[in-house]
Amino acid sequence: AEPNNLQDGDVIIAEAREGVPDEPARESPKAPPQPTMIKKEEPPKPKKLKRDDVRPTVSASDVVKARVLQAGRQAWTPEYLEGKQPKRHLAFVRLEAVEGGQCYPDGEEALPICLGDPQTSPVWTAAAQQMKIGEKAQFTMPKKAVDFDPEGL
Repeated sequence: AEPNNLQDGDVIIAEAREGVPDEPARESPKAPPQPTMIKKEEPPKPKKLKRDDVRPTVSASDVVKARVLQAGRQAWTPEYLEGKQPKRHLAFVRLEAVEGGQCYPDGEEALPICLGDPQTSPVWTAAAQQMKIGEKAQFTMPKKAVDFDPEGL
């Protein structure tokens, strides 16, 4: 190895070597062709059948106001209760069992219920329609409709 003897500011001139063959342009290796996939013919998947569970219907005789415990302060007009609606009424209720004195929700807070919504039992909508704002009342209602399971629909 020879010393290069270069100093700052020197000019370097590059020259091609003689007698050395030029390197051929390197070609990228060609990728092998993709193998042909043969798909097994499968029958179409069966469609899921809709369940026959129906939202319980509540007649006027199912939800009956037995007595008023505290009179309400203002009447209201029910709207947006049937079918798909852009708006809904939101009722804040507190449920108390007549026997045993159990309350839901615990404490003083109220449970928000969206009236007329398909996910809400129609019992709560029927009870709210019979009440005034701020009223406390005792109702009799069928247990099957109260135990409405919206997830089963």
